[in-house]
Amino acid sequence: MLTHKLLGILALCTLGLGACAVSGEEEVANEESELVQFPADVFATAASLNYGDTSPVITYTRASKWGVVKWNGTAGDDFVATVKPTAADRLARAYLVEKRGTQYVAILSGTSSVDGLVKAKLEKTQEYFIVFREYSRRNASFTVNLARAGGLPAGCTGTPLLEQDIVDRTAQAQEPGISFPGVYETSVRRCNVATGCTDPRVVSLPAANATLQRNGVKWMLSGVGSVAHDGATGELKGTVQVVADDGRAIAVDVTGAATTGCVSFAGGKRVEIDAITYYDVQATFKATTPPVAPRVAYPATPPATPCDGQDVIPDEEVLARFPRGSSNVTLGNAPVTEDQQYCHPQTGCRPWQSIPSVAGTVTAAAQVLGRDRLGIVLVANGWGRQTTVADLNDGYFTPAGFDVLRGTATPVQTASISDTHINVKENLVTAGTIKSRRYLCIPIIAHP
Repeated sequence: MLTHKLLGILALCTLGLGACAVSGEEEVANEESELVQFPADVFATAASLNYGDTSPVITYTRASKWGVVKWNGTAGDDFVATVKPTAADRLARAYLVEKRGTQYVAILSGTSSVDGLVKAKLEKTQEYFIVFREYSRRNASFTVNLARAGGLPAGCTGTPLLEQDIVDRTAQAQEPGISFPGVYETSVRRCNVATGCTDPRVVSLPAANATLQRNGVKWMLSGVGSVAHDGATGELKGTVQVVADDGRAIAVDVTGAATTGCVSFAGGKRVEIDAITYYDVQATFKATTPPVAPRVAYPATPPATPCDGQDVIPDEEVLARFPRGSSNVTLGNAPVTEDQQYCHPQTGCRPWQSIPSVAGTVTAAAQVLGRDRLGIVLVANGWGRQTTVADLNDGYFTPAGFDVLRGTATPVQTASISDTHINVKENLVTAGTIKSRRYLCIPIIAHP
């Protein structure tokens, strides 16, 4: 009864990382007082670890009483220590311990009595210890892995992957976001409080594709779960689904981080099946962050049209193209062409591309307006409309009446005639992320 009483006291003490004392009678009368305080001599040979390290094999015997590892923890560290027996028929019992004066005190027991896991967020910067033994005090050997919960793998470098870093790694002229392969691994084992755990059922996807992009106001890592990315700190937090051996999907909370060198998250969960049986579930993802994407500086203005650079001709040469006695002559027709460039405000522009315009084709004609006056009229064939006849002035004219190229009166047009072509061109128009310029390059029909 005394043993049960003390275990109840421990359960209350370990909540909130608090420790409590036991009475002198209980310390003397009950061997399980080790759950609260530990003899100082077992800490003399504690192996030192850093986050990401796994200890050498540590042997436990009744004579040695406890196995111990130690590390220097920092306030705010979210850690997980895994005490793993080397033999499948052995179970681990583990505790988080700190030194208070001359005493070594347990401040947290394992997440269960036999699974060998200790997880916590440290409240102080100081030296900490993981103290463990075989559950039934049988001889056994163990290794201890110390890691940040969801932390970065050993060897991962770089600064936190912030929003601008994602933008920098996005392909040119694309919505900010990156995709990359990584190793996604899940592990499920069925455990019994008396008989231990089965071998883990491990599913490893060595080329799982993950995508990091903005979903509304949040950055989300998808493809390997639903994990939110903090664009201001690089932290990862979310859930993944792990399938157990009976087909049930288990939601596992994961945490981690993304840096300019790597992306990593991890998480674990214990799921009760019944009073004595539970699932121990783990999930991890590790990937290399894509490098900074190359950028090409494309011109901000469209290229020259095929008609640009041609010399204009005087009105007399245009008049020579009229048949005798005629006051009108068709000069030619051509489709409206559009130069277009997409530019994303964060990731840059695509190259200019030339595409057929929805405006269709346009026919150009010249008219005699008087003894010394010639004019040019443009007819939008698909619209059945034409411009006002524009005076030709030493090879130049200004279309008026409606916008031949875009159908509005907004863009300003310039137009000219050479020996071989009529060139009509609007100024650059910007609408959101698209810059465009429409033009006509009408080949002139050879005159008789």
